[in-house]
Amino acid sequence: MPYRTSLRVYEPEGAVRWNERATPVAVPTAGEPLAGFQRLIGTPAAVVPAAPSGAAYLLSNGRQRFWCPADERLRCWEALQASRVDGGRLLAAAFPERVLDEAEAEFARWSTVHPDAVSHVRTSSWHIPIRWFVAFSARERVVDRGAEPFVGYRTTMVEARRRLSRTYALLRDRAPRDRLTGAVRDLGAWINEFHPRAVLELDYGGLVALLGLEEVATDRSVASMTAVMQALADHRDADAWSRYRGVVDQWRTVQRLSRAS
Repeated sequence: MPYRTSLRVYEPEGAVRWNERATPVAVPTAGEPLAGFQRLIGTPAAVVPAAPSGAAYLLSNGRQRFWCPADERLRCWEALQASRVDGGRLLAAAFPERVLDEAEAEFARWSTVHPDAVSHVRTSSWHIPIRWFVAFSARERVVDRGAEPFVGYRTTMVEARRRLSRTYALLRDRAPRDRLTGAVRDLGAWINEFHPRAVLELDYGGLVALLGLEEVATDRSVASMTAVMQALADHRDADAWSRYRGVVDQWRTVQRLSRAS
């Protein structure tokens, strides 16, 4: 199974735009990769879930509940489109062309009814995209060493928007052609779609099992990216890009584990 990491938006109860189901079904975040894997190995394999499940992740601070819809169908459709844009050779080898065409046609029909739908979850396998780190502060780290360990970060939407906006403005001025600049801009546009009192969560997910709880719990990527941006703001360009290369090299090393035997 892929070692998946996630970036989730939890909106206040009552503020969520449920696309297909009014009553959410709370599910654990740890179970999502297994559900997707079971769809793929089923007979016949399913490109997209046949029906909406209403699955959502619940976060509570003791006073208020926040919901993050799993949006499985929307995310599967988005992944299908992205795979086809990239060539889709593996996809074509796994599924008959007719099945893929039917899934795309169904998405087109669904989109006419839900034209403003935006997925609450972004995922990545075997690593964490560098742009995710700039939305958080090192003091916002969350570590749970319980039966289902969790390592990640949580911040308010106000803080996430402020950091991404400030980072984008800085990168646009100092490194307008760098890929990170466009990636930060796109991430900022995504979170602007949600409620201003939402919570943004970065979940190291499967990397806890891949790298070990203690190694992940002491990862300094968020602090390192904060230092990168501070160095850029102070016009210490050599220091900034040296630190940035260190973060990139760290996560490239983790990604290479996907090809390890």
